[in-house]
Amino acid sequence: MKYAFSLMVALLVALAPVQSQSAPDLEGDPVLFTVNGKPVHVSEFLYIYSKTNAGKADFSEESLREYLDLYIKFKLKVEAAREMGLDTLASLREELAGYRRQLADSYLIDKEVMDKLVRELYERKKQDVDISHILVSVPRDAAPEDTLRAWQRIMQAKAELEAGADFAEVAKKYSNDRSVERNHGHIGYVTVPFPNGYYNLETAAYSAPIGKVVGPIRTDAGYHLLVVHGRRPARGEMEVAHILIRKDSSLAEKKAWSIYQELQRGASFEELARKYSEDQRTAPNGGYIGFFGINRFEQSFEDAAFALEHDGDISEPTETSIGYHIIKRISHRGLGPLEVER
Repeated sequence: MKYAFSLMVALLVALAPVQSQSAPDLEGDPVLFTVNGKPVHVSEFLYIYSKTNAGKADFSEESLREYLDLYIKFKLKVEAAREMGLDTLASLREELAGYRRQLADSYLIDKEVMDKLVRELYERKKQDVDISHILVSVPRDAAPEDTLRAWQRIMQAKAELEAGADFAEVAKKYSNDRSVERNHGHIGYVTVPFPNGYYNLETAAYSAPIGKVVGPIRTDAGYHLLVVHGRRPARGEMEVAHILIRKDSSLAEKKAWSIYQELQRGASFEELARKYSEDQRTAPNGGYIGFFGINRFEQSFEDAAFALEHDGDISEPTETSIGYHIIKRISHRGLGPLEVER
């Protein structure tokens, strides 16, 4: 068996992105190595590498070296067994099967990990979590001294909380979250999945005891302290339409109640939305908003919408910062079976 390792790895890195699933062109398909005069082409190795790694095939030099070394060992074992007439022995067949399993291990492990994460996500989707947090920002690639400084700052915040300080005051003092002046660290109810890079925070939110300060928790944003205030069955998504009367005059609330009374007498919601609603985007479509989940709109709007129990139910005028909304429930979408949610 012969091969030029460094040269071949470099060649693999160069050729990998342009390999196709069509029949290989052997003139443009270099020999990667030979075993007893039998060539193993680049296309063969790339096929097994891509197949076993699936979406994780990054064609990095480290990954290619690891798989090339393993594949060479496998090929040598097979050829040696054939020469000695031992390839039918059960013990050797088991050893060769072991190499095949190794070649497939990363794919199988990745699949197992993915299945576990999907199931974990599904279970977490069954609940919404009410949280507060304090964030001290520091990128993952920050200089060591900056990381240490951030760690010390978050630990100072935790020490103050453990000494009995008010969470909102500590959040305003230490947190780099841009919303802290408005919410004092209280995010409210959230659901999965959290943004990329926040998996550790998500895990803490769904596992931490109620009312206890936990952390520091490292994410891509920095270090967090977290308090879970409560958990509830997930609200899912509500499909709604609305009629909006903006707070442009002192008569806005009165006008909203007048429209509500018309609806109670049997008037068409869609016709009144087109006639009266001051939401220029939705009014032409009968007030239709579509589906929405938690934390998309103001809390009063969300609570009023999710309080509607049956399709077709209509809320009383609900006040938000921009006006008065009359909300119609069209449908509700909860969590489906695992196989559907996949």
